[in-house]
Amino acid sequence: MAALRQVQLQLQDDALGSREGIEAGVAALQRKMDEVKGQVYETVNKHYREFVQAFDYALDLNGEVAGLAQQLQAVNNLANDASVGVLNKLHTATERHVALTRKLKDADCIISVLERLCRIHDDLTGMDGLMERSLFPQAALSVHRINALLSELNPEDQFGCDAKIFAVIRAESRRKRTAVKSHLETLWSTSVRLATAHHAEGASELVVVLTDNNKPVHLQPALQAMHSLAMLESKMDVFCKALMQQFISPLLANDTPLAPTVTKFKGVVSLTLMAPRDDVPSPAAADVSGRLSVTQLRLILENVATVIEFVNTHAFPKKSAVLAQDNGQDENAPASRRRDLVAEELDAADLADLALLFGAHLWPVLHQAIINELLSAAIPKRSDETEVFAAVSRLAHEFEAKMVDFGLLEVGQHELLVFAQNIHNHFAAKKRQDVLAAARSCMLSEDHNSVVCNSSAERGGAGSAAFPTTAVMADAALQPATDGSERPVTFDFPDCQITQRTRKIVDMAYDMLEEVTTSSPAIAVHLFVAVRDMFDLYRAVVPVHHGATFERVPMLGMLFHNDCMFIAHHLITLGIQFKSRLPPPMNATATFVDMVVPFRQLGERFFVHQMDLQRDLLIEAIVSANGFKQTHLPEKKAVVEKAIKQVLLQLTHLSKVWKNVLPLTLFNQTMAHLIEAAMGKIISDILAISDIGEDETHELVGIISLVVQRAETLLVLDAAVPARASTLVARTSAPKTNPAIRSLVPSWSKFVQLGEILNMSLAEITERWIAGTAASAPGSVNAAAGWLFQPQELAHLIRALFSDTPLRHKTLALFK
Repeated sequence: MAALRQVQLQLQDDALGSREGIEAGVAALQRKMDEVKGQVYETVNKHYREFVQAFDYALDLNGEVAGLAQQLQAVNNLANDASVGVLNKLHTATERHVALTRKLKDADCIISVLERLCRIHDDLTGMDGLMERSLFPQAALSVHRINALLSELNPEDQFGCDAKIFAVIRAESRRKRTAVKSHLETLWSTSVRLATAHHAEGASELVVVLTDNNKPVHLQPALQAMHSLAMLESKMDVFCKALMQQFISPLLANDTPLAPTVTKFKGVVSLTLMAPRDDVPSPAAADVSGRLSVTQLRLILENVATVIEFVNTHAFPKKSAVLAQDNGQDENAPASRRRDLVAEELDAADLADLALLFGAHLWPVLHQAIINELLSAAIPKRSDETEVFAAVSRLAHEFEAKMVDFGLLEVGQHELLVFAQNIHNHFAAKKRQDVLAAARSCMLSEDHNSVVCNSSAERGGAGSAAFPTTAVMADAALQPATDGSERPVTFDFPDCQITQRTRKIVDMAYDMLEEVTTSSPAIAVHLFVAVRDMFDLYRAVVPVHHGATFERVPMLGMLFHNDCMFIAHHLITLGIQFKSRLPPPMNATATFVDMVVPFRQLGERFFVHQMDLQRDLLIEAIVSANGFKQTHLPEKKAVVEKAIKQVLLQLTHLSKVWKNVLPLTLFNQTMAHLIEAAMGKIISDILAISDIGEDETHELVGIISLVVQRAETLLVLDAAVPARASTLVARTSAPKTNPAIRSLVPSWSKFVQLGEILNMSLAEITERWIAGTAASAPGSVNAAAGWLFQPQELAHLIRALFSDTPLRHKTLALFK
């Protein structure tokens, strides 16, 4: 209970404290409200006073606006009053202003048109007077001005003028323009004439008329006018072509001695190109090489310059000369008689430079003709003569300087001088072109004649003077071999035959390389490359052009093989021979060794192809016999004999045509390869027979004997002939018994043994086999007994040759 009492007391104290706090808060809030009320009252009073003043002012303004509106309404009513008509008067005044403005604009346009028409009229009426006074440039200017004024007139806006007026004016303008052009063309054609002179047959004559009926011909003003009217370009182009054809080209050709002659008579100046008189000394003749001498070149260029100077002086002078002539006129002369090229309407800048225009048409053709006809022909044929060309270069420079003085060229144009200064490249290019052309002509020739290639005399061998052998190499080459035979030299080409065509190509290469050694480095590089190009040309031209002939004719096919090997041999040694004499840096890098393999491959390809072709022909002939079975029958015997004779005839023909063409060793190897193919095919066909009668045996032995006898004569196996001969030997047939033939033809011994077996009896075969078995170790019976056939092949032959008897069974048992 005490605790409960204590809680109640505590609650009462808390309630008492809360009431006092609430009363204090209410009192503070009341004070705050009183402050806010005072502020609101003060604010309301202040804004009310301002509002009253603004409202009174707005009422005053409203009254003034209402008064103005009444006044405006009164003015509006007055303006709309029909009895007064103020608004209508304003509209009428505006319309009159617009109409007057339009009329003023039309009047201005009419005045402008009339002014143009007046100016056109003045130009049209004054053009005849200008033409009469030879004021051609002013007349041309009038034509341009009339065209410009007419282009400004719009045909759609005639401004009250009759359309016929404009049509008449345009027609009159065209007529005047045509009349001016016609007059200028007539003046050109009558003043400048290029034709064949009547007094000298075949001579050309250029005539320029200076006066006509004692009146001066104003050619330059006419040319200025023609240029202004775009007429001069075509005329000058035709004139320059005729000048080149009739004057300059004959002078440059120099077929016959010609000289230009200038004459003047009664106001006509003419230039005639004709042969000089007999009393005039002729220039120095050409040098021994056929080229023009420097004196001849100078005379030709002087004659060409004379022709151009004549045209430049009398027809197409340079601008500065024309202005100087005008400035030097007589001021006291009547104005109507003066040649006033620079009149009031023309400025000096408006004048065309006739000489420069003439040069623009003539110089491109002229300088190219001089290069082709003179400078190119003067290019030396040997590199040591290039310094002589310096005089030609000076002549070219002097000629171009004259052209600049004449006004035909701008300063800095040096086409001829550039060509002449680039003589080394031109010489090399011409030399390369000439060499390749000559080489190609030689390659395309159908001359297949051959020449003997002698190893002892051939350039590039170790024994030749040009080959730089060391002392050790020389001693080794001169010492004989230990076996008594002559020591072979590595770099010697074997004795054989090559075509004259190839010999000439190699000689040209040597001549070119000799010239390389004496040339400057710049020329030497081009000439050296030309030699390489010549060999590349050989590989590209000869096999393609003569390939069918090489395939059809066996001798030519082998000659081409020799040609390729001959060129490859020299390609190996050319660099070594000339290395020490070539200019740097070629003496360290120049070589032909990289071309050796392509030439060898080319020759080997044709060689192998020819061998395959001949081998196929031999096999085809043997196959045509359809085997060797039943050769005892007359019909079969004739077929077989025909096939064998065809084979032997083909081999004999090849031996004859190749014997003196191929090197001795290669010839024996080649023929041995073909004999091997024929014998191998005959052996295989005989071994394929399953039953051989006695009569057939005799026929087969005869065939084998015939082949052996004839084949021995196809090879050159004379033991007296050394391994390396210095000259071609007489290749006669070797003795019939020569052991070298067995190494060349692997099937030779087997082929001979086949004939022996066919002649042996069964007892002889058995006895020989048993003897070989007793004398040999196991597994080597064939070698000990001299058998070249395998046991299976011998067993097959025994079954085919001998009938079935106990002895045959016994013998066959030995081969198991």
